[in-house]
Amino acid sequence: VNWLLALLSIGASTFFLLMYGIQFGNEKSTKWLTSLIISFFSSVLFTQPIKIFVLSILMSAICKSSSVGEDDADEDEEDPHLDYDEEFIPTEKVPLVRKKMLTCKKIDNEMLKKMRDTRKKEKEMNKLLLDIFAYGMFIWIVMVLSYNTRDYNSFLLGKSLRNTFIHEGDKDGIDFTQVKSSDKLWLFIKNGLLAKFWDDKWYNNQTKFGLNGFFSDYNNRILGYATIRQIRIQHNTCRIPKALENITSHCSGFSGIYYEDDQNYCIGWRKKNTYNMNTDKCSLKEYMYTNASSHEGMAFWGNRDWYGGGGYVIDLKKPKDPISDLSEKFDYLQSHQWIDKYTRAVIIEFSSYNAQINLFGVSTLYAEFTPGGGISTSFKFYGIPLLQHQGNSGVFMICCEVLFVLFTVYYTIQQMSAFCKEKKNYFSNAWVYSDIAIILGSYGLIGVYIFRHKRSNHVQPMFRTHPDSFTQMLFRLSIFPLYKHYIGFLSYINHSRFKRDGLNLLRFNPSKMIFSITNRNCFGFLLNCNPNYGLFCVMPFSSKTEGLYFYYVSKIHMCMDKILFILRIFDAIKQLFGLYQLLKTFIKIKSHILYMRTVFTNALKLLSISSYE
Repeated sequence: VNWLLALLSIGASTFFLLMYGIQFGNEKSTKWLTSLIISFFSSVLFTQPIKIFVLSILMSAICKSSSVGEDDADEDEEDPHLDYDEEFIPTEKVPLVRKKMLTCKKIDNEMLKKMRDTRKKEKEMNKLLLDIFAYGMFIWIVMVLSYNTRDYNSFLLGKSLRNTFIHEGDKDGIDFTQVKSSDKLWLFIKNGLLAKFWDDKWYNNQTKFGLNGFFSDYNNRILGYATIRQIRIQHNTCRIPKALENITSHCSGFSGIYYEDDQNYCIGWRKKNTYNMNTDKCSLKEYMYTNASSHEGMAFWGNRDWYGGGGYVIDLKKPKDPISDLSEKFDYLQSHQWIDKYTRAVIIEFSSYNAQINLFGVSTLYAEFTPGGGISTSFKFYGIPLLQHQGNSGVFMICCEVLFVLFTVYYTIQQMSAFCKEKKNYFSNAWVYSDIAIILGSYGLIGVYIFRHKRSNHVQPMFRTHPDSFTQMLFRLSIFPLYKHYIGFLSYINHSRFKRDGLNLLRFNPSKMIFSITNRNCFGFLLNCNPNYGLFCVMPFSSKTEGLYFYYVSKIHMCMDKILFILRIFDAIKQLFGLYQLLKTFIKIKSHILYMRTVFTNALKLLSISSYE
């Protein structure tokens, strides 16, 4: 009952304290809680110990017993008096006992050797345990850095941008996935894209103050302005059969990077000459080629072809009346065939920033034109954290990054000293290559991090000084997958090496040495057997894939690219069996393998123990 009353009183106090905190508001509650915590720790760690120390000094000085000096000189003159249980000490000299000489026994060499071996093993064991502990810390730091690259809000941001701009399932002709002609593409740009960029009017035609530059979702602000970039192909890049030369004289296939057009034209894609070179019709920016360096673009692989970073660019800068003015501009370009038969891709690019989740949105919409006719559309929306070390975990992440660099330098010095000591024998151990791979991967990760940090710092002053200038984020986006690949590579190699260090503990137990000896003897056989087994498993799948690819290459859209076709086959297998069934089957197989491995390991243990008996 007493404990129950105590718990109830504590709960009631906590409840009323919580209610008062809500009544005070967030700011006052935070200040009060902060001051309470600071005062508690200051009292426990500083104030109270000083008080106790000073009080103990004062009490010892005040309550100290005074030592009264007593002079017993008078008592020394009196005769000594013995009690009944006392006697005088004899004054006769006792003869000295002759000491025995200690003889040095002969050292047992076998015992000394055994003690040396034991001490050597203890030192090796301590060194190995310290190495395992340090490497465990290194793996933990790598896992923390890996976790920092993942943000679920990136997926949600991409989904939000997709719902805002793609209009999937819309019946008004602005569904980007249903764009199949150039007229449909112009309709999407005018009615589906511009309205989402500059939705600065309320339902009653009043201006939205404080929301200038925001998308229609009022959460993402555009950075600079969007661009529409066209990639064209040169004329007559393919040969016409002689039997059909009288029918047509023009032929242009897929562009590729080599056959991309990079000439400047007049309106309607008419070539320039000495008479019209300086006229207004030949100086329109939309018909002038912009190279990749000035556009900050980069080559990429689409669904149908390779495309360069340059092209013919339309800048979607905000005019006074963005909807009407840009619509008139698009009508003018459409009437003068800005998109024609030599167009191979139209790419819409823009970037945004969401302050609520501290993520930059990179949006790219592709409309790829097939030489045989038709348009294939695709889109990509990403969220990338350019501004690192924000929030409460910023200092912690900086500490982890510094520790990662220190561990990398430490292991580099360790491996260099081992190489100088062993020289040619250094490469005789197969695990040395994993150490070298870890060191090289760590330095690669540090280099990518520095380059990413430098590019991010280059963007921030530009936003501060020129917030309305165009900013290409695709190049910065390409750095993040490379950073994640390095993190994944280091995580895999580090876990393998950590298991190696755990197995090294077996060498200190003679009965467990049989496992390491068996692994060492079977290493060459397994190394030769695994590739053969892999080929045995891969060859049937590759033959089936080749057959399906050559059969459906001219019948199904997803067969236009072989790598994409293989990925779609894996997706089809996953959908056919279901993810739950695949996981269930995997768990069953894994449990059987684990069971058989346990039985086999125990049998080897029994054999080793019986052999040492």
